Amino acid sequence: MLAKKIINKYRLPTIILVGYLAIYFVNSISGSYAISPTGKINYSFGMSVMDRVQWDPEFGCIRLTGSQSFFADPLGLLFLPLIVVDRLVWHRDINYFDTHG
Repeated sequence: MLAKKIINKYRLPTIILVGYLAIYFVNSISGSYAISPTGKINYSFGMSVMDRVQWDPEFGCIRLTGSQSFFADPLGLLFLPLIVVDRLVWHRDINYFDTHG
């Protein structure tokens, strides 16, 4: 009886979590890389050089430019934790002028 109450209590949160992860997985594998600035290299007139290729999921955009600029659309904010982990583990940034290989 107690086990049934526990199962019923966690059923909806588990379904929501699994759905969130499944939707993000499909979103992730259909994403692509796009050119973006890091904010580390600037032209003499102030604009940042497009010096990296950064991955974005199909739906949801996050742009981090140095420590000064942040842009995200609503789906980007919804999936922000998963996008950050995904970029750290799987879809890493590619820097054009990286001297470390």
